[in-house]
Formats: sequence, C-alpha cells, structure tokens
Amino acid sequence: MSFDRLRPLRKATAGLRYTAAAAIVAAALAVTAVLEPVMERTPSAPLFAVLLVIAWLFGMGPALFGAAVALVPLAYLVDESHPRWYVDQRDIFWILLFFITALATAWLASTVRRLEDERTALLVRERAARAEAEAANRAKDNFLAIVSHELRSPLTAILGWCRMLRSGRLPPADGDRALDTIERSTRLQAKLVEDLLDVSRAAAGKLDITTRSVDLSAVAEQVVESHRPRAEAVRVRLIGDVSGGVAVLGDAERLQQVIGNLVANALKFTPAGGDVVVSVRRDADIARIVVRDTGEGVDPMLLPHVFDRFQRGDSASRGREGGLGLGLAIVKHIVEAHGGVVRAESAGSGAGATFTVDLPLEAAKRTLTSAA
Repeated sequence: MSFDRLRPLRKATAGLRYTAAAAIVAAALAVTAVLEPVMERTPSAPLFAVLLVIAWLFGMGPALFGAAVALVPLAYLVDESHPRWYVDQRDIFWILLFFITALATAWLASTVRRLEDERTALLVRERAARAEAEAANRAKDNFLAIVSHELRSPLTAILGWCRMLRSGRLPPADGDRALDTIERSTRLQAKLVEDLLDVSRAAAGKLDITTRSVDLSAVAEQVVESHRPRAEAVRVRLIGDVSGGVAVLGDAERLQQVIGNLVANALKFTPAGGDVVVSVRRDADIARIVVRDTGEGVDPMLLPHVFDRFQRGDSASRGREGGLGLGLAIVKHIVEAHGGVVRAESAGSGAGATFTVDLPLEAAKRTLTSAA
C-alpha cells in the first residue's frame, strides 16, 4: 500500500499522533522481547526501523517521543547483567548514541517526507496551471470564433442591403426597410465593439466613472421603457416595480448600462409568455436593484461563472440574437467600480434567475468618503 494513502495521518491532532507513536513503539518492544534470544546483541535494530516509519507517518516530534518511551525497556533488553536502576558510563554512552541515532533517523525520515510532500504539491500546482492554461487557450479560440461570427453577421446584412440600394433594383417600398436594417445592424456592430472596449478598459483599470448624484429610480424607469418594445416583440411581459427617491453617487450612463444589460440578458433567456420584473428598493444603507425573470434559469455548474468574460449560456432562445458573452462581465466591473456587489441566483434549469445589485446610498457613501 502506498504511503500517500496515509498522508492524512500527518494532519491528525498532536494527541493522536503521539499516542499512535507510543502504541507502535510498545508493539515493537513486545516483538523485540519475544525475538531477543535469536537477535543476539542487536535488539535496537527493529526499533530504529519503527522510528523511521513513525517519523515518516507522524513527523519528527512523535518519533523522538517514541525513542524516549523505548529507552528504558530497550536498555534492559540490551544488558540485563546490571542491577535495576544502575547506570554506568557505558550506559550513558549507549543512551547518547541511541538518542543521536534516533534523532538522525527521525530527521532523515521527516525531511524526506517533507520533500516528498513539497514535490507532490508542486506537481498539483503544475497540473492546475497547465489545466488553466489549456482552458484559457480554449476560451481564446472560442472567443475568436464568436467575435468573427458576431461581427460578420451585421456586416453581411449591411453590405447586402447597400448593394441592393446601389443596384437600383430595390422597390421604393422596401427603401425604409433597408435603411432600418442597416441602422439596426450598425448599432449592433457599435454595441459589440463598445463592449469589447469596456472589458478591455475594465481589465486595465481604466473604466471611466463620472461620480455625481443619480436618481436610480428614474434610471431604472428609463431602462424599462426603452426595453419595452423589445419585450413586446418577443412576447415577454416587462414589469417595472420602482420605488421613488432612491439616490446614489455614481455614473448615470454606466448605471443605465448595468440595468440595461441585466434586462437584456433576462429578455434573451425568457421564453414567450414569461415575465421579467425590474425592481429598485431602498434597504437600510443600500440601494438594491433586482432583475428577476421566469426564464430558463442557470445551471448550477454555470452559476459561479455567469459574470466571467465570454461566458455564454447555451439556450434555444439564443437564436433571437447573438452576443459575445460580455454583458454580465461588464455589469460586474461597473458595479464594483461603484463600490457595490452583484450576485446571481437560480434554482436551476427552467426555474428562472434573479440578479441582485447592491449599491451604497448617496448619504451613506458621502459619510464613508468624509470619514476616509
């Protein structure tokens, strides 16, 4: 059996390790006493082997404790000619030699074991780093494929309609439709590029935040109204439940981006007939934004990673629109830049999802700033 399976013994309580060492030494002494007639004058040899094992399993301290426990019985086994409790120079020399040998044995075994543990830890870290690097490479390849697809799609629509307009073969009635498509595709293209720039700025710590007093309630209502046509188009009920007078210190445009990204994400993964509810409330010293949907929910394995960059949920509803998987990552960066926190909750697939943003209220943030 590999000693690696006994690794937890080194992390046992001190009392357990010392007790186990004493029990092993006692058993070794009993065996030595039985075999003493055939071992001539070397009864200490098996004990040194036992101390080596104890030092390997439990450490240097228990090994030296075992040597101390074995000293008197072993001295009796080595030389029974002396009267009981009588110690001469030869015995003192033997005791010192025994302890020095035991100390060297225990140190050697403990050092070898420590080096083995360090080697194992290095191997574990190396494997973890390799797995992380491989995952990063896969994510990079996946990201490049996604970016290529998402940037190409609106360009294809723009180029297609431009060619039809230039050819003069497009019926006049379809002119407005062509311009609407071109404008929508251009806005989508600009949004994709802006998301990439925002993530790049956030990673470099250069995300622009202009701090001023912001009526969070008004910002949330504006977001709800701007997304209502989109919700109606996909037959999802978008409900605003906003309390007035919730003010924070922050960047109005960035906070609008936070709520907008959360609402867009909820609409993306909520099937027709579902609900998306946006609420803003004051709770003690924080302003709480909650975006709750009755959509497809989040798989428990994916939940801890929903705010990672380029993380995209697999969904049949994704066919409505694409995306780079940056919206929630941008939300996290902006919220943290405002001194807040964001979290996601879901009971699992098909159970909907809830995203909660907590931001310090304006009065509370001014107090903290003044105290600092």
